[in-house]
Amino acid sequence: MAYAMVCYVIGVASAITAAFVVGPPGGPWPSYLVLGFVTLIGGVAVGHLLGLFLPPFLAPIASAVTIYVCLIFTYPYPHLAFWVVSGRPQAEIDLFSLAVRSGVALSLALAAVLVASLATADVVNRQYRLAGIFAVGLVGLSVWVVATGGDLRQHRVAPDPLCSEPIPRVCVWPDHAMRLDRVAELAQRLPQSTLGVLPVPDAFYEEGLRGPAPGITMEAGKPPFELTLHDERSALAMMVWQLIPNVGDCVWEAGDAEVREAQNAREMLFAWVYSRTVNSTSEFADEPVLEAAIDDVVEQPPPSQVEWAELQVEVVTGDACG
Repeated sequence: MAYAMVCYVIGVASAITAAFVVGPPGGPWPSYLVLGFVTLIGGVAVGHLLGLFLPPFLAPIASAVTIYVCLIFTYPYPHLAFWVVSGRPQAEIDLFSLAVRSGVALSLALAAVLVASLATADVVNRQYRLAGIFAVGLVGLSVWVVATGGDLRQHRVAPDPLCSEPIPRVCVWPDHAMRLDRVAELAQRLPQSTLGVLPVPDAFYEEGLRGPAPGITMEAGKPPFELTLHDERSALAMMVWQLIPNVGDCVWEAGDAEVREAQNAREMLFAWVYSRTVNSTSEFADEPVLEAAIDDVVEQPPPSQVEWAELQVEVVTGDACG
């Protein structure tokens, strides 16, 4: 346990130091550090239990595999998970769920201590038998509470967003204040990139600032942008998709061929706006046909690009259906 704690403390200290050097906001939240400590205790307890029943050369391998499998296979289920990929500002650790997981870890630690005592004691002794039954029952109860309890994380109430000026404004969580200027700079290029063909909203909001729950909240089929785990250009791509019109109803009714044509036109419009905004088509190098097509378009004079873009919009929305 001591070795594991030393490694964990070094990791926590490194994270806090890095956050301090970069500056606020966005430092490690205490609840995430506690969750890591709780998971560490549970993992050490499981390893100790396996070490009591397996040969010395096999116990470390079995412990590592068991803990890894448990963590990986419970992650897709928020009510069972013991870890998170990142501290997204849109969500926070639910304190009750954290307390329940702490109970599981402590129960496993208690069970490991009691089983170790039983291994060297007179198991016929009534006190030891009762202690063993109590430990097993406590672990089972804790696991049941976790399984029937709520999700590990809950929606975090959005504070007043931090917004840029002028229009189009970009509004982000205060935790992402350091990235606002770069994202806002890219957003400012959008009105010019669209050449007036596609309307640009007055403001772009980061995910969760207007949505009711964590996760991508779809607004008319268009997701807000997010900065967690993504660079600024990924956020730009999400903002560009908000400008692209949805496939029109009459197109869906026309047939599969028309729908494929409309979806292709949407991708072309997206690539056109994005490439003009970053002044490069290299982002689409893995799609050489699309890259070549957009290269041909952006090399044309602006009036020709406007005519081309308006035609793509007609294909997408189905203005020519009638």
